[in-house]
Amino acid sequence: MTHTVLLPDIGETIDEGVVEEWLVEIGDEVEKGEPILTVEVDKATLEVAATAEGVLVRQLVHVEQAVRTGDPLAEIDEA
Repeated sequence: MTHTVLLPDIGETIDEGVVEEWLVEIGDEVEKGEPILTVEVDKATLEVAATAEGVLVRQLVHVEQAVRTGDPLAEIDEA
């Protein structure tokens, strides 16, 4: 089953950011809770964690792309 990782709610006044860096590549195995990418928000960097265990099969956003709370970021094939 494929699981979609969404940009979590960052805070009351922050609802968007910019993808800064992917920490894992397509085909990498990830653990639930493991950071998979970073997003820059209001002069800070937020690590976005995998919300399921499995293999990263798709990166749905690119570095320097703007994202909003709830946007799909990646797909993980749950093992």
